[in-house]
Amino acid sequence: MKKRIFAFIVTALVIFGCFSPMVNVSADGTAKHNFVIVLDASGSMNQTDPSGLRYDALQQFLFNLNDSGDYVGDVVFTQTIDNQLDLFEIQNRGDKDKVLDNLKSIVPAKGDTNIGLALAAATDMLDSKRNTSLDSVIVLLSDGNTDLNSQSALDESAYYKEYGINHAKSEKYPIYCIGLNANGKMNGAELRDIADSTGGQFVEVSKASDLSKVAEMFHSLINNTPLASPDKAVIGNDGLLEKKFDVPDVGIEEVNIIIRGNTSSIEIIQPDGSKMPQNDVDSNTLKQPGYTNVKLIKPARGEWSAIIHGDPGSQVEISMISNVDLSIRAEIESPRQVYKKGDIVRINAIIESKGSDVSDQNIYDSNNIVLKLKDNKTNQDEPPVTMQFQNGKAVADVTLSKTTTYEGFVELTAGNITRESGQITLNVDNMPPEVLLDPIEDEIVLWPFKDNSKTFDLSQYVKDDNDTVLKYTLDSCSYRDGDVTLDNGMMKVNPSVAVNGTITVMAADSQGAQSPINFKINVVNVGLITIIIIGIIILIVLGIFAFFAIKVARMKYYGKLMIEIFDKNSGMQYNRQIHEPYRGKQPIRNLDMSAMDVGLEGVFSPKNTAYITYESKRPFYCTTSPDRSVPVKKIDIALGMTVTISDSEDFLSGANITYM
Repeated sequence: MKKRIFAFIVTALVIFGCFSPMVNVSADGTAKHNFVIVLDASGSMNQTDPSGLRYDALQQFLFNLNDSGDYVGDVVFTQTIDNQLDLFEIQNRGDKDKVLDNLKSIVPAKGDTNIGLALAAATDMLDSKRNTSLDSVIVLLSDGNTDLNSQSALDESAYYKEYGINHAKSEKYPIYCIGLNANGKMNGAELRDIADSTGGQFVEVSKASDLSKVAEMFHSLINNTPLASPDKAVIGNDGLLEKKFDVPDVGIEEVNIIIRGNTSSIEIIQPDGSKMPQNDVDSNTLKQPGYTNVKLIKPARGEWSAIIHGDPGSQVEISMISNVDLSIRAEIESPRQVYKKGDIVRINAIIESKGSDVSDQNIYDSNNIVLKLKDNKTNQDEPPVTMQFQNGKAVADVTLSKTTTYEGFVELTAGNITRESGQITLNVDNMPPEVLLDPIEDEIVLWPFKDNSKTFDLSQYVKDDNDTVLKYTLDSCSYRDGDVTLDNGMMKVNPSVAVNGTITVMAADSQGAQSPINFKINVVNVGLITIIIIGIIILIVLGIFAFFAIKVARMKYYGKLMIEIFDKNSGMQYNRQIHEPYRGKQPIRNLDMSAMDVGLEGVFSPKNTAYITYESKRPFYCTTSPDRSVPVKKIDIALGMTVTISDSEDFLSGANITYM
């Protein structure tokens, strides 16, 4: 299979209560990401969101993103992948409109819900198309749980879901899910499990109108930009309301001014007292019923004013969302692998913004920069150290008074924005454990009817000069909770699903120094092979008939199969599928699940070097039949031949089959 969400994290805290989300800041310190929006387009969306309010919320979210720098793609799904837009770099407002248009291109009409297939498509897109210097986020919106019309389809979807979850955990793609439970029929357990398993969030919404504030909360959550409660105000008798706000010295790329309520126009007064040209304001404004968003790009530092025009006495809510390009980098001056007790080590911290180091003393003095260290041996925090400006950076001198390992980071607080540096490690009079092999690759074979777990003696992969017994903790694992356990230096791995995975175990010595032991586990599922072998034995016992059945099942294909599903009744466009089957029977639904949409359920099998056979228990019509108006149950297709098959005599829907 070719390798395969926008998230809505919802509304105001007032509606849904407080939660403490995991926050993602991209690897370069900016609030830019790779986003894959995964949108359910099954037929039930016509009932749960008949007015298309989800598209308004999607448009708000996209508008609030930086006008350039984020990468966005999307997957629209039913029981199949109905549309897909690969990740590309957003460079202007028109690019955001392109994403929205693609999300709106599939109008829900019919179809089931295949969440597993959609998640696999999203993770595969990130693998192949993402900007690797940015963090990645998958966001999924659905009004239901996986719902397919056969057990085989459900089994296949379950496999792809586990593949997507495992891959998202391994590659650190948190999945944020929102369940639109407008009809009270949604089972939120599946979406909650997906979010919880990958470090994302799940929120359930009871009505589509509650999606109106989701863009602000989601933007704040993913981009680590605090979102204050909106200001409620009343437009004066003169039809005007002024909202003043400050743009700080550094780090603000854009400011989004969001007004909920009825307004007629917005004026912007710049810090120098001049009025921003109205054409510039209007060209950077998103207007929806009861909603206005004005974006200020690269705003100058200082005090700004927004003059809101509207009906006297009207109440509005005003929110401010900033796109922040601000980070802090920590460096150890003259770093060494091991320090001596009593050494004084200088830690430097450099503010970064818009791709450059900041060296202005006024900026360092006006913000709070603190060094935070922890004694790993005692697991106790050291007193925080406020860093001081010196030679274009913040500095702190640390006296290493104990034999231990210190770990920590530098924290920058700029107004209501907090950023943390990467980790600092100081080993004092002690070498960390030495990992003997990185990564450790192994294989687990899943046999039916037996315990398939594998146990690893962790002491075989690491050594320490001073400690013979180390402490092991599970740092990260792409498998499900309970699949990997640690006990007295032994790691037991028992995958619950047949997908490959990664595991990282931290090995720590008595002084707190630690090193990661990385495992790559390849999982081979021979359960199906075993069943086939047992089946062959039984068939041989049955006699000659079984012998010929097995022989037919093992016959080889001598060409490729190209399947093109069409449905002129609905106007649905399907992607052409090309497969290279090796041998045996191939149900058409396994090659292209869309065949079920047009009533085809037959099976392909090789006949000889020049022909294959298509056979179905349910009669069908074929263009190569002697009489196209008479349904048949079996046809032969020659190499190099194209035939059209249909469930109906009018051939308005069906499949073009080419054996090539």
